[in-house]
Amino acid sequence: LPINLTNIHVHEYLTTCEKEGFISKTRQPSSKWPSRRSGGASAKKKSLSFSSSSGTVNDGTKSRRKSKGQPARASSKNIHYNFTHDKIQESALSLVSSQNDPDTLTELQYRVGEALLAGLQDDEDMKDKVFTVAGLLNSRLDLVPDHKNGNRRKQIVALNYRAGLRAVESCAFCSALAYFEIAMQLLPTDHWKAGDLQQSLGIYSSATECAFVTCDFEKVKTYAATVIEQDCGILDKIRAYHVLVDTYAAQGNVQKGQNAATLC
Repeated sequence: LPINLTNIHVHEYLTTCEKEGFISKTRQPSSKWPSRRSGGASAKKKSLSFSSSSGTVNDGTKSRRKSKGQPARASSKNIHYNFTHDKIQESALSLVSSQNDPDTLTELQYRVGEALLAGLQDDEDMKDKVFTVAGLLNSRLDLVPDHKNGNRRKQIVALNYRAGLRAVESCAFCSALAYFEIAMQLLPTDHWKAGDLQQSLGIYSSATECAFVTCDFEKVKTYAATVIEQDCGILDKIRAYHVLVDTYAAQGNVQKGQNAATLC
C-alpha cells in the first residue's frame, strides 16, 4: 500500500493491512508449552524471529539449531544491523532528510562518524574503515570543534591524512587530493610552528604530488611554495622541490626548472 508511515499511526497501518488481507494476526499461546486444544499443532508451526546479526527474518527452528551449544545471548559487541535491501535504506534516509531542514541528514552522518571514530580500537580497524569514517565526518566540517576543545579536530586531521595515503595506494589521486585539502583546512593557523611539523610536511608534500598527477599545476606551485618557505631542513623540502621541477618541465619552462633544481 502506498501509505506514508510518517503521517499515519502504526496501529492504523497494521489494521488497514489486516483488513485488506496483506497480513494475518496470529495469537500466541500464553504458555511456552502447546495447548491441549490444539493437540500440539502449535508446536509444529514455524515462528518467525528477527535476527539482529543479519537484519533478516529467520525460521525459529533453524535459529535454535544453529545456536545449539552457544550462549543464550550474544555479546553486544558482535551485534550488527544491516538493511535487507538498498531501497529500504534509501527510503529510511529520505525520511531523515526533510525539506524544512536539509542539514538533518548530514548532521546525523557526522554524529555516526563520531561514534565510529570513537569505536576504532587499533590500526587494523582504522585501515578497514578509514574511508567510511572520513566520508561521514567530512559531511559537516562546520561541526568539527576547534583545537581548544579537545583532540577531536586533530583526530579528524590525522584521519583525512591517512585516508589520502590509502587513496594514493589505490591510484585514486583526485580523492586523495580532496582528503589532503580537508586536512589542510582543519589544521590550526600556527601548525608550522606549534603543531606537528612532520605531519604538516607530509600533508602538503602529498597534496603537491597529487596535484601534479591531476595536472593542477597552480595548486602544485601554491603547495610547494608553502613547504619551501618553511624554516626546516632541505631534506624536508625535497619532495616539494622535485614536484616543482617536474611541473616546470611539463610546462616547458626549462629555465625555472633549472633554477628550482639548483636550490635542492
